[in-house]
Amino acid sequence: MKKRLPLTFLTMLLSFGLVVGVTACDGSSTSGTTDDTTSSSTGEDITIESVTIVDSDGNSPETAVTDNQGFQLSANVVGNSTSTASKRVTWSVDNEDIASVTNGYVEIYNLGMNNTAELTVTATSNIDETKKDSVTFSITHCPIDLNNSRPLGQLDAIAFLDDGVISQPETSMDTAMIYADVYMTDFIQIVTVIKYF
Repeated sequence: MKKRLPLTFLTMLLSFGLVVGVTACDGSSTSGTTDDTTSSSTGEDITIESVTIVDSDGNSPETAVTDNQGFQLSANVVGNSTSTASKRVTWSVDNEDIASVTNGYVEIYNLGMNNTAELTVTATSNIDETKKDSVTFSITHCPIDLNNSRPLGQLDAIAFLDDGVISQPETSMDTAMIYADVYMTDFIQIVTVIKYF
C-alpha cells in the first residue's frame, strides 16, 4: 500500500518546486511541466516581461566613465507581480580584472596611465533568466583615485574626460584628492578649494 502525503505538505513542496511527479489517488501519475511562469508561495504565477538597468536617478546610465571610482545602478523589473522576489536580479560584469559589481554597485579599478577599456554590466532576472539587460561602459583612466578622495562619492570626473576638470558640489566643505598614479612625473594638479558659507 502506498503512503499518501498530507495535502498541506504536498502544497508546500510544490510551491518550492521540489515535486516533479505526483501519483494521484487513482494510481495514475502526473508530471510537472515548465514554462515562462513561476509560482510564488501564494500560488500566483509570476511572469517577467523585461529588465532595464538605470542609474541612481532612474535614467539611462552615462556610459562614458572613468576608472578609480564606483557608482550605483538599479534594475527595473517589469512583470505581473509586485512581490519582492519577482524584482530580484543577479548582477555580473564581463571582465572581473577591471571591475566588480555587488547589488548593482559597480567599482572600477585602476586601469593605469593612458589606458582605456570597455566593461559590460548585466542584470539578469532571478525568476526568468532569459530576461536581462546589459550596459556597456567606455572607461578612461583618471589620475585621481575617486574611491578614496574626499568628499567621498561626490567628486565628478566625467568633465575630466573633456577638459581636465574634476568638480564637486558647492555644499562640500573640504576636498582631498588622492593621486591614482604615484609614479606620474608629468602631471601637475592645481586645486582651488572654495568654501561656501
